[in-house]
Amino acid sequence: CHPQVASVGLTEKAAKEKGYELKIGRFPFMGNGKAVALGEPEGLVKTIFDAKTGELLGAHLVGAEVTELVQGFVIGKQAELTEADFMATVLPHPTLSEMMHESVLDAYGRALKRVGRAARTFAMLGYAARSAAHGVELVEADGIEAYQVARS
Repeated sequence: CHPQVASVGLTEKAAKEKGYELKIGRFPFMGNGKAVALGEPEGLVKTIFDAKTGELLGAHLVGAEVTELVQGFVIGKQAELTEADFMATVLPHPTLSEMMHESVLDAYGRALKRVGRAARTFAMLGYAARSAAHGVELVEADGIEAYQVARS
């Protein structure tokens, strides 16, 4: 689909309903030089961790080539990696995969590339507006950001 959508594990809402205390990380495509150079600056990588154990509970990605990126989080969940393991992983530069690392770092207040909330919101809304022609819209409820893909 366009944009590509990929996820593994729990959503933020599901994790909260299960009683987890969460650490949430987000990193927008517009903060990644390769995404901008590819002409694909719209999208988001979101990671959800258990604040007590560091366990990756879920990861959600929307944007260019995310179906190629999600496998890193799938392997991490399968191997029961913690946030410390993800933070210690070196990802090459310049690549789209750097956004995965940045999202993990953001969950713990250690992001290397800071992108303000206003810029993130602008990027997300701009992406949703341009993606409307493809049946994709940004949905926000109870502070949870998500994309909804219309079925035809």
